[in-house]
Amino acid sequence: MPTASVAIPVLNGGWQFEEVLEAVSAQELDRPVELVVVDSGSTDGSVAAARAHGARVEQIPQAAFSHGGTRNRLMELATGDPG
Repeated sequence: MPTASVAIPVLNGGWQFEEVLEAVSAQELDRPVELVVVDSGSTDGSVAAARAHGARVEQIPQAAFSHGGTRNRLMELATGDPG
């Protein structure tokens, strides 16, 4: 069965990020859901929160973040089926 991927870039997402993680975790689909996060230097517990929700987390230096490049990296990490 194909996997659905949810890919999120984050930097100090705080309580809003936690709410997003909870919403993703609460989804009921007919397929597995993977959660992939690229963190660019959070200091607020975002990495721990993502891991607590079962996310695969890659950490990068804040200086390495770019909107396009980081999203491209998320897609490289994702294993979901686009179809």
